[in-house]
Amino acid sequence: MPPRIGLLIDFLVETYQITVLSGVADEVREQGASLVCFVGGYLCSPETPGFEFQRNIAYDLVGPENVDGLVMASGVLAKLIGPTAFQRFSERYRPLPMVSIALPLAGRCSVLVDNPAGLRAALTHLIEGHGYRRIAFIRGTAGNLEAEERYQVYTDVLASYGLPLDPDLVAPGDFTMSTGRSAIRLLLDERQASFDAVVAANDNMALGVVEALRDRSRRVPEDVAVVGFDDIPETRFATPPLSTVRQPLYEQGRRAAQLVLGALRGETLPEQVSLPTELVLRRSCGCPVASRVISRESEAARQRDFLHQNLRAEREARVLLGEISHVLMGASNLTEQMEMVAQELPRLGITSCYLALYERESTFPSEWSRLILAYDETGRLDRTSEVGGQRFLTRRLFPEDLGPGDRQQAFVVEPLYYEGLPLGFAVLKLVPGVAIYGTLCGQLSGVLKAGLMAQQLAERNAELEKRTLELEAAYVALQDNQKKLLMTEKLATLGWLTAGIAHEMNTPLAAVRMALADLTKLTQEYEISLDDPGITPEDNREIAQEMHQALQLAQKAAEQAVGYVRSIKSQTRDLEPQERVQFKVASVIRDSLLLLNHLLRRSKCAVIFEVASDEIQLYGSPSRLAQVITNLIVNAIDASAEKGEGQIKLRLAASAAEVTLHVDDQGSGIEPETLSKIFDPMFTTKPFGQGTGLGLSIVNDIVTGDFGGRIEVTSQPGQGTTFILHFPHHA
Repeated sequence: MPPRIGLLIDFLVETYQITVLSGVADEVREQGASLVCFVGGYLCSPETPGFEFQRNIAYDLVGPENVDGLVMASGVLAKLIGPTAFQRFSERYRPLPMVSIALPLAGRCSVLVDNPAGLRAALTHLIEGHGYRRIAFIRGTAGNLEAEERYQVYTDVLASYGLPLDPDLVAPGDFTMSTGRSAIRLLLDERQASFDAVVAANDNMALGVVEALRDRSRRVPEDVAVVGFDDIPETRFATPPLSTVRQPLYEQGRRAAQLVLGALRGETLPEQVSLPTELVLRRSCGCPVASRVISRESEAARQRDFLHQNLRAEREARVLLGEISHVLMGASNLTEQMEMVAQELPRLGITSCYLALYERESTFPSEWSRLILAYDETGRLDRTSEVGGQRFLTRRLFPEDLGPGDRQQAFVVEPLYYEGLPLGFAVLKLVPGVAIYGTLCGQLSGVLKAGLMAQQLAERNAELEKRTLELEAAYVALQDNQKKLLMTEKLATLGWLTAGIAHEMNTPLAAVRMALADLTKLTQEYEISLDDPGITPEDNREIAQEMHQALQLAQKAAEQAVGYVRSIKSQTRDLEPQERVQFKVASVIRDSLLLLNHLLRRSKCAVIFEVASDEIQLYGSPSRLAQVITNLIVNAIDASAEKGEGQIKLRLAASAAEVTLHVDDQGSGIEPETLSKIFDPMFTTKPFGQGTGLGLSIVNDIVTGDFGGRIEVTSQPGQGTTFILHFPHHA
């Protein structure tokens, strides 16, 4: 594989950058190496207005996976951030061999030009050759090393000739033609300054100066002389031709590439290489056309023809680009768009192209990308069945099996992004002299964004249709299952009702059984006493009293069972609510405790009932409150079973707003993770077959549903539980 040289540059629009690229590309090609030109804009921060920061992602693609050495157009890259920040930026590319152009970097080889000598010669010529004394100066981008160096030369030369430094004759600029025009507006229209000549820190600004002076009817050089810096091709054919300092841009690019390729062969890089500048005198400074220029008229004509050809080629490329963009916007989806790109881009001379989209991640560029288009002179390369395109490591720029392999190539890498959203990147064949890559990729980004949105919409519509069909099928199945479940639900309801009845009937029936057992025992005692002369009438009366109490207990239990059965009949017959009356709470509690007396004795549990007043009343169904008391006491008895005994305490009180009933036990308590579930139907912690899980559920339903109250529960495992029931006076 041939060596791969990377070039980091901001844009491929202005003559400066295109000329530097041409020098690098020619040297790389002649040495049999490959070139990858990463175009990522000026380095800036995420806070920079607009979306320029998204372009910088192109520089994050650079690494040993795709280049063996680097040339950096540092002078333009560092335009916004300055030398110190750019020095830090360059550290990311170690240990790759690197050469910096136009900006010295510590520990790096730098190719520089002799700015001071060239500009000093230009200023000296204006002062000595033409006698100008009031010379205005348009500075370059603030913080740019070359711009600051050129301004320093301006101040030094003025001082050496004893000329004052007039701040009103100094205007800011940023190396663009528009700031040259702005500078004249500032100097003439706002400051009303007078001057004999204008020196601009580069040719672009100088050409803007000439244009702005012409708009104000100021003749160049008769009224104002103008001198630039760089000697870009446009200066030779300006009206009048522009005097300038020739900066060897092409030679800088070429020399930088030579040094990097030499380093790859093991040659030691020098710290700096300085190239000379040259004063080029033309009409704009007031010089007549020199004889040597006349003698070279034919060469100038050839250069003019060459420039015109380039301009014509660029205009044609932009027309083609407009046509291609129009065609692409007619595509209905991403697949069609890529087919059209593969057909249309070769018209621009771009005979090799790779387009990739980042995989969706939180940081960009993502580690992996998806290839959505690849073609070369032989046709499409990316015919794959892989959904979303062939997956590859982003820093490889394209899948290895689809790359140029051992063939020498020259590519331009441009970021693809839409406003603040990074999309991916384009790897395009370098076409010499064509400056449309940025515009092309901007249009591709818009087309891709539209295509991706259309694709996402289509996918969502397809998913929606799929879900709709699934829902329709589910609805049909649901209707069928409803019929099947109807009987099951009826049976389940019957089972639930049966379980509830069994649970609620258990307590009164147990009381009846206990009363009958006591009566049987007392009857046997009485029969024995008839033949026992030692039994006194007093003993018989005591036996009779106990028999009477047992009968009362059986009667009350039977009444409670009958009342419950009636309520069930009423609810299942016509769903009418239970009879609601004003009743005394203490009386219901005492009756409930009486029914549970046998169970309390058997469980060795003692009950303490504290009541603030026997006159405390509630409005509702007394039998429903009796169910609440019964279930809570049974629950407390069960909780005390592990200890074999325990105390259960009930406290009844009333306030103006409500009636409260505390039920405390000293039993096993409730685990925190279980506490939230105790009122769920069928929930129980008892072994299978020993509990229905309905007791506390019934309590909650009655308190909240029948009485409009609420329940608080606190519990400490191993220490006991407290239920606090809150009843409003009128539910």
